[in-house]
This record gives sequence, C-alpha cells and structure tokens, in this order.
Amino acid sequence: MYSLLFATLLVTQQLSIADSYIDPVNGLSWQQLVGLAKERQADLLAARQSIEIARGKLLQSAARPNPTLSTEYTTQRLTTGEEEYDFSVEYSQTLELAHKRAKRRLVAELDLERTQALYLYDEAKLITLIRQNMVEALAAVETLRTLELQLQINEQMLELTRTRLEAGDASVLEQNLLKAERERTKLLLVAAEARLKLAISELKVLAGLEQATLRLKGDLSEYIKDFSTDLELLTQKAFAQRKDLQALKAAEKQAEAKLALAKAEAIPDIIIFSRYSQDNSVFEDTPIGKLNDPDRSLSFGVSLQLPFFNRNRGHIAAEAASAAQARYALQAAKRQIVRAISQALTQLETASATLQLYENTILPTMRQNLAILRTAYELGEQSLLDLLNEQRKLFEEERLYIEAIKQKALASIELELATGTTP
Repeated sequence: MYSLLFATLLVTQQLSIADSYIDPVNGLSWQQLVGLAKERQADLLAARQSIEIARGKLLQSAARPNPTLSTEYTTQRLTTGEEEYDFSVEYSQTLELAHKRAKRRLVAELDLERTQALYLYDEAKLITLIRQNMVEALAAVETLRTLELQLQINEQMLELTRTRLEAGDASVLEQNLLKAERERTKLLLVAAEARLKLAISELKVLAGLEQATLRLKGDLSEYIKDFSTDLELLTQKAFAQRKDLQALKAAEKQAEAKLALAKAEAIPDIIIFSRYSQDNSVFEDTPIGKLNDPDRSLSFGVSLQLPFFNRNRGHIAAEAASAAQARYALQAAKRQIVRAISQALTQLETASATLQLYENTILPTMRQNLAILRTAYELGEQSLLDLLNEQRKLFEEERLYIEAIKQKALASIELELATGTTP
C-alpha cells in the first residue's frame, strides 16, 4: 500500500481511534459485504423477483388456446307436458394464424433477457456503491491515523515546551501556539471520524447490517487498477460487456417483436367446431298410437371473425412508436457511456499524475524540510512558529495525498462500472 509513515518523525505511541474501526482478521471485506447485500438488500431481492415474473410470462406465452365444450338441452316437459326435446353437444378449438404463439414466445424470451440484464446491472451498481463507500471509509481511517500522529507529536512538543518553560528556555507564547495547534488537530480528528462513521453507516445499510457493529478490513491499493488509456478500446469493451446496454439491446429487439405480434394480431384466428345433435319428436294421433321419432346429426364448421372495423391499427402504431423509442434510447445510452468513460478516464489520469507528484517530489521534499527545521529549532536557530507552520503544511499535504489515493481508487471503480468490468 502507499506508505503514510513520516520518515523524519519519532513516534513512541500510537492512538487507537482509527484502529478501532479496522480488524484485519475478523473485519468484513467488500466481497463479504456484497455477499450479505445480495441476501438482504430489499431492492435487489425485488429486482430478482422481476426475473421470476418474466419467467412466468415466458411459460404462459407458450400456452395454446383452450378448447371449448358446450352443451344444450331443450324440453317442453316442464311447460306443456310434452315429451319432445332437443339435445346438442359442441366442441370447438381456436387455431391461431400468422404464428402468433411463436411471436408471443419471442416477446417473452426477450423480456426475460432484458430483465436478467437489468438485474445484473443493478447488482453491479450495488457492488460499486459498496466499493465506493469502502474506499471512503478506508481513506478516512488513513486520515485519522495521520491526524492521530499529528496530535501525538503536538502533545510531545507541548510537553517539551512546558519543560523548557519551567527552565526558562521557552516563552508562554510558544506554549499557547502549541495548545492552539493541538485543539485545531482535535477538531480535524472529529471531522474525519464523522466522515468515517457516515461511510460505515452507509455500508451497513447497503449490506443489511443496520443493527450490527461493523469493522472493516482491506487496503486502498486493492481498489486501484491499471486501465488502458485508449478511449476507443474501452468504449468497445463497454459496448460488449455493460449489462444496461445489453438490456437496452434486448428492449429494442423486444419492441420489434411486439410490433410483429401486433401486425399478426390483425389477422383473425379461425375456430373449428363439430356438433352432435339429437332431437325427439312425439306424434300422438297416428294409426298405431303414440310415436317417438328421434333424429341424430353430426355437423362440422369453421368460424372466422371478419376484420371490417378493427384491424388493430392503433396497437400497431403504438408498437411502431415504441420500437423507434427503443432505438433512440439505445443510441442515447451509447453516447452517455462514451461520456462516462471519458470523464472517469480523465479523473483517473489526473489522480495518477497527482500521486506521482506527491510520492516523487512533494512529500520527500517537505519531510526533509521539516527535519531540517526541527534540528534548527532545537539549536535555537528557528522559531517555534516556523516549525509549526512547516509541520502543519506537511500534515496537510499528507491528508491531500490520502485524498489523491482515494480519488484514484474512486476513479478506478467508476471506470469499472462505465466499462462493464465491475468485479
């Protein structure tokens, strides 16, 4: 990891505020937090049910129309007392034309593909949020460690100044300057710990651990990755791998499939049927007395709805507009992806250049300057005010260095999401 130690400062004791939030053995890594979030995060669980809904629709889309069985019985026994009756049974079956069933199934398959891709993108966004908050938390821990070191040095210098004041080698002004610097450092510590608590609170919410105590493990360096600086190459990778883009591509195909289905639905289906009929006529006045004359018949037929008034034109027009809308949405998403990649890449390059300056020039020079000033102060050649100013500058640059590491890690995470390579 990037070292945050001050080579020129002697420290005899470490404070433990920062370490109370870190547990290298039993703490939770971002991978473990992601695993918990997948099991407990309500939004992700709801999105997962969308996949089951789409699977149910796919199952239903393959169903054929049910046949119809109808029967009818007519008698005059209850009205006139006559024994005549009519009885019929009809069986009918709808036959879908224009491959409607296959088109419905294609729509459902594309809907499932779109829903699965959206779920994976939601998952990637959740992972990104967890990793971003982990970076915020770990950077706050490093800042706390730096401030704790600064406070410890202030306390040591204040104690040394008290001793010198008693011996007549220091002034009250020097002591008061050190006290003011100590209190200022304490204020910075409170602010840094507040940022750390906020990041941990967000992690607990994301992982469904609101009521639990959360300690972390990990290092900022594991969130920093090397990327190609070729914008075209990164864009091609994003177009091939981003799940939200895959969802939009599936949505475009689905819109075209819905349009084809709407056109097919303008073609009426046919209904084939067969009917068995039996009627019984009774003749009272015959030379041989009462006579029953039963008749039986079997008939077949076809029923066809005539599309004179409704040709599904409104539905076709709506689906055509939806298909155009899906195409435009895909085009807009591609432009947004290119912009997101460009911005993240610029941020990553800027953070990398900043880190190089800090590691190669700024921090080594300032540490050397502080060491020289401390020696000069101990020899009485420099004032305490000069030493405090230089020390404050170094600690501020150390905090800015941590901020630069954080920004590079965040830019790496953002670029992963933009290119569809979130782990």
